Amino acid sequence: MLKDAFPELSFEDFGEYRFTDIVRYPGTTDLILVARSGRLYRVNTEGAPEVTPFIDLSDRVHDDWELGMYAIAFHPDFANNHYFYVHYSTVEGEQNYSVIRRYEMDPDSPSAGDPDSEFTILKQTDDIPMHQGGALRFGPDDYLYFAVGDGGEWSTSTQTLGEGFFGGIFRIDVDGRPLSLQPNPHPDSPGNYWIPSDNPFVGATSYYGQTYEPDEVRTEYYALGLRNPWGMEFDSETGELWIGEVGELAFEEIDKIEPGKNYGWPLYEGFLFMDGWKGLFPWIDNLEMEPPVYVMGRKQYSFLSITGGYVYHGDALPGIKDTYLFGVFGPNAVYSLKEMENGPAEVKELATTNDAPIAFGKDPSNGDPLVSLLDSPLKRLVYVTNDEGAEAPPENLSETGIFSNLQALEPADGVVGYEVNQPFWSDYAQKRRWFSLPDGTQATAHPEEAWESPEGTVFIKHFSMERVRGRPQSRFPVETRVLVHGSEGYYGLSYRWNEEGTDATLVPPEGMEETFQIETPDGSVQQTYIIPSRSQCLQCHTSNNGAPLSFNTRQLQRTVLNPDGQPVSQIQHLSESGYVDSSQLNTDSPIAAVAGIDDVDATPYYRLKSYWAVNCMQCHSPSGTVSDGWNASWSTPLRDKDVMMGELLNPHDTQHTHVLVPGEPEASEMVRRLETMEAGHMPPLATSVINRQGLNVLLEFLATNKSENDVLISHNVLYAPAKGGEAALQIEAPDDIVWSATNDAEWVASPQPGTSSGDGWVRMNASTNTSPTNRKTTVEISPGGMVELRQLSMTPIENTFPGAVELDHGWVELPALGSAYAWDWPWIYLPNHEWLYAEENTSYLWDEHYGWLWTNQEIYPNVYQFSEQRWLSYAPETGYPRWFYDYETQSWIKD
Repeated sequence: MLKDAFPELSFEDFGEYRFTDIVRYPGTTDLILVARSGRLYRVNTEGAPEVTPFIDLSDRVHDDWELGMYAIAFHPDFANNHYFYVHYSTVEGEQNYSVIRRYEMDPDSPSAGDPDSEFTILKQTDDIPMHQGGALRFGPDDYLYFAVGDGGEWSTSTQTLGEGFFGGIFRIDVDGRPLSLQPNPHPDSPGNYWIPSDNPFVGATSYYGQTYEPDEVRTEYYALGLRNPWGMEFDSETGELWIGEVGELAFEEIDKIEPGKNYGWPLYEGFLFMDGWKGLFPWIDNLEMEPPVYVMGRKQYSFLSITGGYVYHGDALPGIKDTYLFGVFGPNAVYSLKEMENGPAEVKELATTNDAPIAFGKDPSNGDPLVSLLDSPLKRLVYVTNDEGAEAPPENLSETGIFSNLQALEPADGVVGYEVNQPFWSDYAQKRRWFSLPDGTQATAHPEEAWESPEGTVFIKHFSMERVRGRPQSRFPVETRVLVHGSEGYYGLSYRWNEEGTDATLVPPEGMEETFQIETPDGSVQQTYIIPSRSQCLQCHTSNNGAPLSFNTRQLQRTVLNPDGQPVSQIQHLSESGYVDSSQLNTDSPIAAVAGIDDVDATPYYRLKSYWAVNCMQCHSPSGTVSDGWNASWSTPLRDKDVMMGELLNPHDTQHTHVLVPGEPEASEMVRRLETMEAGHMPPLATSVINRQGLNVLLEFLATNKSENDVLISHNVLYAPAKGGEAALQIEAPDDIVWSATNDAEWVASPQPGTSSGDGWVRMNASTNTSPTNRKTTVEISPGGMVELRQLSMTPIENTFPGAVELDHGWVELPALGSAYAWDWPWIYLPNHEWLYAEENTSYLWDEHYGWLWTNQEIYPNVYQFSEQRWLSYAPETGYPRWFYDYETQSWIKD
C-alpha cells in the first residue's frame, strides 16, 4: 500500500505538492523534490525529516496546464563542477519556450542552487501547453538524455528528422568530448552543447523516403515516434532506458528505448495501426515500429495516462524485486511489471490511492519506492501486514448492517435515503441512494461546491436492471456500491447480488463484467454490464470533486415526501432533521437545480448543461483530471465553457478539430464520442451502451443554438405552486446584453426584474389557484424566448383523491396510486399504467394490454377489467415482466 513518506512533514513545510521529479542529492541521502511551480526543495531523509529550499525558479517557470518545471539532473562530476540541469517551460514576451538550462551551486550558500548562474543549453518554441515530456537524465555513458512529446497536436514532427525537438528521446554532450560534433542550427536554440558522434542519426541523409541536407538533420535524436513520454529512467543495474508513453484513445505503453528505433506514433498506438493518420505521411511505407514492452487498453482500464517509474532492485519489497514500477493517472494505481522469457509481461496492481501518481523516485536512505501524487503528500510503497492493514470489508452485503431488511432494501436506523435530479448514466440501470453519518455529526452544504461529509460517512447506491427495458416490474437487483470516507480519503466497494436476489457478495478489487439478455423495443440484446474496479471508482469519485458526486445542492434541490407524506424541500428536510448544516445556503434567493435529461419543461441547453455537470464535470473542469480546454462546470456559463467552436488541443483526426460546431454535428468531436462505443467513447468508465437520451439532447441543442452569446433561458415551461408562491427562471446572458421580462396575467405579479443584463434570475409570484381548473400564461423574455407559466388547481384532484398533495413540475402524490402527472386533469399519467381517467370517487384506468379497468383509491391495486368482466389484482413488483392475479381462476397471469 501507499503510506505518507514523511508523515512529520505537512503541506505547510512546502507550500505545495505536484512534485514532478524525485532525485537523490549526490553524495548524500537527501532528496531533491521538483515542484511544477519551479520551486525545488531539499529533504533530509535521515533522522527527523527537514525541508529546506534548494532553488526557486518560479519567477521564470510558466506553470499552466501541463507546462511547468519537469525534471532535474545532476552532472556526473557534480562533486567538482557543482553543475545541475533543469528542464522547464518559460515565457518570453507572449511566446512559450521549452528550455534546458544549467545552474550552479550558490558559493555563498553551498547547500542551495544559484538562480543567477543560469546558462541556457537548449531552447525551442512550444505553442501548445500539452505533451511536453520533460524528463531529464544523465545516462551510464554520462551523456544527457531528455524526452519531449509531440507538441500537443497532430503533425509530422514525430516522424521526421528535421522539424525540431519533438516526439522523441534526445541525447547530447554537455562537456564537449573530443569526438563530439557541433549541433546543426536551430532557429531558437543557442546550441550550447555537442552531439555524441555515435548518435544514431549522425550522417543521415534520408529517412523513410525523405531526403535531408547534412545541416537539416536533428542529430540529437536518440529515438523517435513518441507521443508524450512521461517518466524516464535508466535501470541502475542493466543500463536499459525505460519510459512510460502516454497514448491518445486506445493504448498506453511501457517502452524500452533503443538507439535509432521508431516507436510508431502517430501511425501506431500500442500495436494498433492508426489508418486515419496515414495521409499525413505519404512517404512512409511499412514503418518498422519498435514494439512496446507492454500496453494497457484505455477502454479496459478506463484511465487517462501512464506515469513511467523505474526498475526496483531493493530488498525491502522482495515480491517486486527486479520489476518495473509505474503508475496510472485516472484509476490512481501503482503497478509492477515483470518481463517474462516466454509470453507477455506480468503486471500486478500494487496499490491504489485517492490521487493521481505523477512521478516516481526512491528514498536514498533505505531504497523504498516513493510516489509523488498530484495534490497530496509524498507517498512510499510498503508491504502491509494483516495487523497493520485496514479491517477487511464484509464478504456479504447482509453483514454490513446497512439494511434492516435486505431484500426489501429497508435501511437500518441512521441510514437515510435521498433522491437526485439527474442520475449519472449507467447503461439504463435504475438507482437508489442512501447515506449514513457518524453519530453526532453533520454534513455541510455549500451553494456551489460539493457538500462536505465527516470522516466515517458512508454512501450507498443500489443498481437494478430491467429485463424488459421500460418495464419497472421486470427489475432485478444487480449490485450495491458503498463509498466510504476513511482516514486516508474515500474508497469504494461493490457487492454483486445473487440470482435469487437474497444477498450480494463482495466484488474482487479488479471489478467484473457479465452479460444480461435484455428485451428492448428493437428486440433482444446481449448487454455487457461492467462493475468497475476499486481504483476505477476513484477516477470519478475524487477528493477535488467531493467524492460522492451527487451530494451537492444542484442535485438535491428537489421536492420529496417527508415521513408524514407531506411534500417538502429535500434540503430543508435534511437540515431540519439534523443531517445537514445548511447555514451557508441563501434561502432568500433561487437555487439552481440540474434538470432531468428527460425533463421536457427545461430547454435543450439547460438539459445539456445539466448532463455535462452530472456526467462530465468530474474530469472536464478546473478541479478535474483532463486538461483539454472545455469546462463542464455547473456554474460556468456557456460563453465561458470553451465548448462552442472550442479548439481541441489534441484532435483525434483532421475532421473533428472542435468540441462543438453549431449546426454541424458531423464535425463536432463531442457528438463523435457520444455516438460510438469505439476508443474515445464518453463517458469512458463502466459503460457499454450509448446514452441515446444524452446524445439526442446534444443534437437538439446543436440544431437550435447558434452562438454562445445568445440569451439562454433554463425552461420553456415553469410551474407555480397551486397554493401560491414563486417560480424562478434562470438566465444566461453576456454583461452587455439587456433583456426584459413581461407578462400581463392578473394572477401573476410583474416579473422581477422587468429589465436587466448579464446572468440572473426572473422571479414570478403567483396567487393561490382557487378555481376548479388549471391555469397558464406566457412570460416573454426578450431576447431569449417565450416561457409558459402553469399552475395546477388542486381542488378537483383533492375532491377525487382526498389526501392528494402537490409535488412539482405538474406532479402530485395520490394515496395508494403514488406519483402521477396531473397537468392534463382529469387524465392522470401513472408510470405503471400509462393514463388514468378520474371522476369524483371513481377511477377509470386505461392499460395498453388490458384496455379499460376500474378501480378507486380504497381498493387499488384491485382493478376490474371490462373486456373480460373479471377482477384482477395488479402486482407491480412480483415478477417478470408484469403480473396480475385473476380472482375468478385463482391464477397469476402476465402480459
